[in-house]
Amino acid sequence: MISFDTSYSGLFVVLSLIFSVALSYWFYRRDKKLIDMKNAVRNLLMVFRFVSIFIILLLILSPIINSVSTYIEKPIIIIANDNSESIKINSDSTLLLKLPASIDSIVNQLSDNYDIKTLSFSNKIDDTLTYNYDGKITSFSKLFKEIENRYSNQNIGALIIASDGIYNEGSNPYYNAKNLNYPIYTIALGDSSEQKDIYLKEVICNKIAFLGNTFPVQIFYTTTGLKGQESKLIISQNNNPIFTKPVIITNDNFSETVNFEIEAKSPGLQHYKVEIVPLNNETNIKNNEKKFAIDVIDNRQKILILSNSTHPDIGALKGALTSNQNFEIECFNINDFKNNITLYNLVILHQLPSLTNNITNILTEINKSKIPVLFILGSQSNIKQINSQNLGIAINQSKGSSEDAKPSVNKDFTYFELNDDMKNIFNKYPPLVVPFGDYKTSPNCEVMLFQTIKNVNTSKPLLFFVNNSENKAGFILGEGIWRWKINNYIEKENHDLFNEFVNKIVQYLALKVQKDQFVLNHKKMFNESEPIIFDAEYYNNSFELNNDGDITIEIIDNEGIKYPFTFNKTEKTYRLNAGIFKEGIYSYLASLKISDKMLSKKGSFSILPINIESENTIANHKLLKQLTDFNGGLFSYPLHSNKIIDNIQLNKNIAPIMYSEKNIDDVINYKLIFGIILLLLSLEWFLRKYYGSY
Repeated sequence: MISFDTSYSGLFVVLSLIFSVALSYWFYRRDKKLIDMKNAVRNLLMVFRFVSIFIILLLILSPIINSVSTYIEKPIIIIANDNSESIKINSDSTLLLKLPASIDSIVNQLSDNYDIKTLSFSNKIDDTLTYNYDGKITSFSKLFKEIENRYSNQNIGALIIASDGIYNEGSNPYYNAKNLNYPIYTIALGDSSEQKDIYLKEVICNKIAFLGNTFPVQIFYTTTGLKGQESKLIISQNNNPIFTKPVIITNDNFSETVNFEIEAKSPGLQHYKVEIVPLNNETNIKNNEKKFAIDVIDNRQKILILSNSTHPDIGALKGALTSNQNFEIECFNINDFKNNITLYNLVILHQLPSLTNNITNILTEINKSKIPVLFILGSQSNIKQINSQNLGIAINQSKGSSEDAKPSVNKDFTYFELNDDMKNIFNKYPPLVVPFGDYKTSPNCEVMLFQTIKNVNTSKPLLFFVNNSENKAGFILGEGIWRWKINNYIEKENHDLFNEFVNKIVQYLALKVQKDQFVLNHKKMFNESEPIIFDAEYYNNSFELNNDGDITIEIIDNEGIKYPFTFNKTEKTYRLNAGIFKEGIYSYLASLKISDKMLSKKGSFSILPINIESENTIANHKLLKQLTDFNGGLFSYPLHSNKIIDNIQLNKNIAPIMYSEKNIDDVINYKLIFGIILLLLSLEWFLRKYYGSY
């Protein structure tokens, strides 16, 4: 529907009409040159003149066009295919080959009236339907989160999932489905019947052990349908058995936990294999073997957490650091601490010095022994004493008051790498309670986080580091980081990003200053679905970061095949994402060429296999049926996909949505109007000239 309007009274339109008629009539009646012109031609010219003048007068009145556009949004049907390895391991291959045709039939029959979107999921999300079944992990949580991110607030009609119902990462999809407002249709894959199988379910061990110590290993295995049979559990290193145990299966559903200890005899990465000798009538033998590795090191860093009083921040810090086996953590209230401070590689002072404990002797010893320290300020901190210590920060606190400050990442921070997930989650963290006042930092400070106060980014530091020659210090200028740990769990269902954040701070501070100009950092162990990341630094003769040179690296596999790469340059450092490698042990040679100097680094890392998809291959069709319980979904099999099509087409709740949009536009914006005026005036001029008026 289209209508015209103007901000002026309708009287002006009438007057414009009268004026246009009168002017056109007067012009063509007074001109004696037009007396001999035919009446029809003269009247036509009068009409041209009238229309042109009237349109121009209307444009002066600033008319607008009101229009209403109506469009229809089809309901979205999302089709998601489980592309994980368990589908291929335990499915009828003939039936599996027919699945693509079955899904294509759904797409073809619904595409006219529905907006079809397709996805494949496993440990990652693909935009298209794929059927190679090579995913190492199955996560329904990632699928539902991806759907929410892509299609929230849109007209989702239904979700169709083709899967065996087995998941091994994330939460139970039943709870995701429970909160949806659209139905789920499931296509059941795999075999849900009990199989004869013995499999290693879990191998639990620390990632790090210390030279000369023994480290515990726990193995859990389970069996189905093999009562009365016997096998053997073998743990080996470099194909040499170091532990064996008979496996005697006493019932059809048998399980056992085996505990043993291994002595860490040699430093470096040590690789082990756990296997249970397969039985002749087993359905699946891929789950009879697991590999693991231990990084044996000959030193451990001692971290001391000293606090003025009990505080939930202490538990959050200790929990994060305990996850790193390279750290030995001790926590004390300042009133109970009697140890020698020089025994520690790093000291964390929570709200110390305080108004009740000035810890002058401890601060003197820390400074004398050049022990790195992390200060965490709070309402009990003695700000005046901190200012007097020349630590790199001076706070002019206003009458002991405080305020809330949220973290904002400094884009120019270079001391260590912050990945995108960590940068993003800082935007979601709740505020810390910080001293209210003016802040002044020394020139040798590097700010990692700024304060955002009442949604306004400021230049006040929230977390920063001071590097004084051979000693380092860090400052968290507020209390309440325990809330960050809770928020991390709410967002990600784990504490990984918070733990990584705390560990990066402590690793940086506790790392002894090395005079090595070429530094290369990487993990010792990766899983086979994880990209290989290297970080590198070069320090010039003044021990300043510099990346003018180029770094190349050759990664060498077990067969001697070399994979060359060149590092990318960041602001002052280097980084390489070498991508994903298959299982194995790899060595490398990295070379840095700068000016006429050549530096090199050698090392190794391991890629561990992910066999989680082969552990449990019994399809969970019960779960698939539960997912359809809400909003009128349907459970089906690949050869019965027509049932899903019929149900969707008959479901009145899966319907298009009609939207109406009101548009307002100025008539003067339409170029056609000026074309009409020009055309009318041109025709009038031509006809007048043709008939001799000019």
